[in-house]
Amino acid sequence: MYFYIEGDFLFFYERGIVVKKLMLISSCTLLLLTGCGGGEDAALAAQEAATESWNLYTDAFTQIVDNSNVILSSYNDSMDNLYAGVLGNQQFKNQVKDLVPKSRELLALLDEVIYDVDSSLYEFHSHVLTLVNDQHHLLLITIQEADDDRINRENLRRQYVEIKKQQMDLIQQLKMIGEAQ
Repeated sequence: MYFYIEGDFLFFYERGIVVKKLMLISSCTLLLLTGCGGGEDAALAAQEAATESWNLYTDAFTQIVDNSNVILSSYNDSMDNLYAGVLGNQQFKNQVKDLVPKSRELLALLDEVIYDVDSSLYEFHSHVLTLVNDQHHLLLITIQEADDDRINRENLRRQYVEIKKQQMDLIQQLKMIGEAQ
């Protein structure tokens, strides 16, 4: 008995009869080479996947910060107008109330992103969640204080500044994480 390979088929010659069999050797060989000798390819694929995950997360983080800044800027403008006497408590409350749906949308975006977060960024992302929830809570506390007609301007301003500091810290942390990769 002898055999020969032609194209994708293996031919056996036995007792004067040629038997044609589908060649599985190339598939098996490819599988073995990928599993055994494809370490560089696997490492490259893993690196590309990590880079893609990083890019997706940083894009989402940028969108989150941009949306957060829109909300915080509007909040700060309203606070300035309250301090300046341009707005009364009720008008201030109404302007802050208008920010709540945008803040909820931002929280929803965070919920969507959580499924795409690389495991190396979970701790960082938990800080982002805390930041955005603190921001949302600031809006709700402001509305409640306005409803009770006892707005503590200094406390609200202090919370606003603390949220902005947290935001800056997170931006810097993400830059450092990116440089380390």
